[in-house]
Amino acid sequence: LMSPSGDTLELGRMITPYGGAGTGPFTYSWKLPYYFDVTDLYPKLVGGATIRLNYSGYSYGYTGDIKFAFIEGTPPRNVVDVKRQWHGYFNYGGATSVNNSFPQITNTVPANTQSTELKFSVTGHGSDNNGCCEFMGTAYDVLTNAAVTGHDTIWRANCGFNDIYPQSGTWVYDRANWCPGDIVDLKSYTLPVTVGSTFKDSISYLPYTSPGGSLGGYTIESHIIYYKGFNHTLDASLEDVIAPTNYEGHFRSNSLCGSPIVRIKNNGSDTVTSVAFWYGVDGYNTNYVWHGTLPPLQEYDVVLPEPWDLRVVSGDASNHNFMAQILQVNGQADQDTTNNLITTVFKPAPKWTVNLLVLLQTNAVAENSWAIYDANTNALMAQRVGSVPNTLYSDTIELGPACYKLVVTDAGCDGLSWWANSAAGNGYIRVKTKTTNPFIQPYPFDGYYNGDFGCGFTQYFTTSFPAGVTEMANNTSLEITTFPNPATNSVTISINGINQVDGVIRIYNTIGQIISEEPCHSASQVVNTSALPNGVYQLVFINNADKEAKLHTKLVIVK
Repeated sequence: LMSPSGDTLELGRMITPYGGAGTGPFTYSWKLPYYFDVTDLYPKLVGGATIRLNYSGYSYGYTGDIKFAFIEGTPPRNVVDVKRQWHGYFNYGGATSVNNSFPQITNTVPANTQSTELKFSVTGHGSDNNGCCEFMGTAYDVLTNAAVTGHDTIWRANCGFNDIYPQSGTWVYDRANWCPGDIVDLKSYTLPVTVGSTFKDSISYLPYTSPGGSLGGYTIESHIIYYKGFNHTLDASLEDVIAPTNYEGHFRSNSLCGSPIVRIKNNGSDTVTSVAFWYGVDGYNTNYVWHGTLPPLQEYDVVLPEPWDLRVVSGDASNHNFMAQILQVNGQADQDTTNNLITTVFKPAPKWTVNLLVLLQTNAVAENSWAIYDANTNALMAQRVGSVPNTLYSDTIELGPACYKLVVTDAGCDGLSWWANSAAGNGYIRVKTKTTNPFIQPYPFDGYYNGDFGCGFTQYFTTSFPAGVTEMANNTSLEITTFPNPATNSVTISINGINQVDGVIRIYNTIGQIISEEPCHSASQVVNTSALPNGVYQLVFINNADKEAKLHTKLVIVK
């Protein structure tokens, strides 16, 4: 921001990805929005200010633009004033301490201020013989009147889990507070000062002397914000949908079956202990009350119970809609309803068969493993660990009809195949329908990219009975119905279209375990469900004359 008075202020910082058309998601027309909440800076965003996108550093450049989305409603707190502090690029490890670049700044807390916070962002760039500062971490203290009021390390340890991948450069390497293709976090430190007082603040880095080579340094932005009190005592907001969504910034969490994840924030002065939600897929709704402890101004990712319709749409290639809404907070009406509704568009998870063949070809370092979990309970269903180099492992798995996640990990965070570590060799992982057909093709993965997946990837999927064992369901004259549904202590099962019913009825829970089985020799049969807890189940009829012929339906228990 370049204001009319001539001063400047960094509104946000992101690091561009290593692009390269044809690499991973990148094409010449690739686009991705990055979101920065600049609500607290609104006193500066007035008049005839100029907005500048300042691009610098490595790569061949991107085309960028800046847009402001104005949000109706009342901010959590009104801002009294914004004062910029230290900013710029500073060498680290030279003969002169970097701390000389951060002299104490004297500030006076203005009237009507109820809280004061220092906002601070820092990224390391350049490399000496120790890799400082891009590839070496350090730490700093925030000082108020010479007393430590904040402390942080300068390091980002999860670049191998980047959502924007794979990239044409060394995207998996952890770095000093940044990963290629991601936003730089803005740290916040509450300063213990009072209205009308004069205080001095400063930054102090750990001592460091470079062993040689070109000096690296740190790019810093900092400003103090003076706030009035909270505008609401009780106000929770829906900030984001982590899954299900097509937003590329949450790529690793999608495409989802199982439990949606929404991010909420407490914008009020009271601690939030419960939030009542309404949510669903394509207009169908489910209710849920979350209980926990969320202090003021904090965020939390809420895992919602699986809406059945999210599983129903699995395997569909078209987009669908997800919506979530906050109904109540702490059992009361939310004082600001303008931030209580959020929607996304998403691609459903694929549908696989219940009988699977998993093939893992390890590379030369054998840092690879896989596991299949129930996506809702996180129960382990199957896994392959302790592999040895350059070996093909073949595992067969039989699952029940449910929602699962395949989690593939690489301990070295460089995938099964990565151009920057050719010495590790190449491996692969494939999942197929278990069959005697040698030409059956493997299922496609959302985040595999020929083994260039960094620390790992997760593939969500639902299961169904394979085409060869669902002839009964494919016959339109055949059907299985339940009443009542939802059921409590018993359910009546009706089987239509079979001349002589002779088989068994099984009930599966959400992780595919058989929890009930009994013979079925009539077209109408009552099944006792009094021992079943509340939940969603799969009810399956298996024909004794042809064990591969099945009819199945959903059963809901509500008591």
